[in-house]
Amino acid sequence: MHKNWLNQEDEMSTALKRGKPIALIYLQKLLTAAQDGNIEDVELCVKNGANLEYTNGSFVMGKDIGHGCCSGWTLEIVRYLHEQGSILETRDKYGWTPLSLAAVRGHMEIVCYLVKLDVNLETKDQRGMTPTMYAAERGHLEIVKFLDTKGSDLQAKSKVGMTPLLFAVERGHLDIVQFLNENSCDLETRSQRGMTALMYAAERGNLEIVEYLASNGSHLEARDTWVMIYLLMGETPLIIAAEGGHLEIVMSLHTNKSNLEAKTKGGMTPLMFAAEGGYLEIVHYLASHGCDLETRDLDGETALHYAARSTQVEITKCLIDKGSSPWMKSGKVMFSVQADAPYI
Repeated sequence: MHKNWLNQEDEMSTALKRGKPIALIYLQKLLTAAQDGNIEDVELCVKNGANLEYTNGSFVMGKDIGHGCCSGWTLEIVRYLHEQGSILETRDKYGWTPLSLAAVRGHMEIVCYLVKLDVNLETKDQRGMTPTMYAAERGHLEIVKFLDTKGSDLQAKSKVGMTPLLFAVERGHLDIVQFLNENSCDLETRSQRGMTALMYAAERGNLEIVEYLASNGSHLEARDTWVMIYLLMGETPLIIAAEGGHLEIVMSLHTNKSNLEAKTKGGMTPLMFAAEGGYLEIVHYLASHGCDLETRDLDGETALHYAARSTQVEITKCLIDKGSSPWMKSGKVMFSVQADAPYI
């Protein structure tokens, strides 16, 4: 961007005819220049009267909501805009501050600069997320460490009960999980879904984090408390892993003595979830390690019912070969598989 671009008569005339203030026109150009990391054009926009505190969806030291995060922002630009009067605690309509954005983008220099100017470390956006949560979620370990040294709350919760630890686990950032655990973060803290860190790791299929948490004392038999679907409430990490088709995690948790016969409020076992989901290897593993094939849920259904209802032919065959009865009656329907008939 150059001065003649800033002052293109046709563009300016069109914008002004549409009723757009000149200060807003230059603000939009400033945002583009800042995203490109162009300090000279940023200065030129300010000199031409850019409104530094326009807050209808955009703010100068943060981001333009309509175009995503400004990845090219530099410390030089942030410092210049601050010196020109841009307010450090300005929020956009989603509650983001300059510190929030810097944490998201991993701009360590900008984070340090803003913190040195005594901005609020615990500012929360509309989701209730703090800069530390964003840094943990995005995998910026050094920013998490730095904010911790400045007193940021490592156990703060978002509106849905997510902590920096839970965000790090959900996104698979083992190094941040280790740091937070070493700094006394509660491994058993729960989100609004009633999920612990180990449950999120099992759900995401992250074996490394599952093994780390298990070896550091995470409760293997913790149960979720999400009441959205009552019959599914009470899932353990192993049930969650079986439901998601994560064989290695099922094996790891079993090796750590997790209960293969755990049941949800509705009586569903890991075997039933695996049978319904079509995870043949997990079904074979569970059946080969002593799982009761005839265990019934609250409707009187066994794993074979789940497999048949979901038209899982190979799993139905596997369960019958392992000894599951081809004749059974549930609380819902009569179901049978003749020994000499094709499966399903």
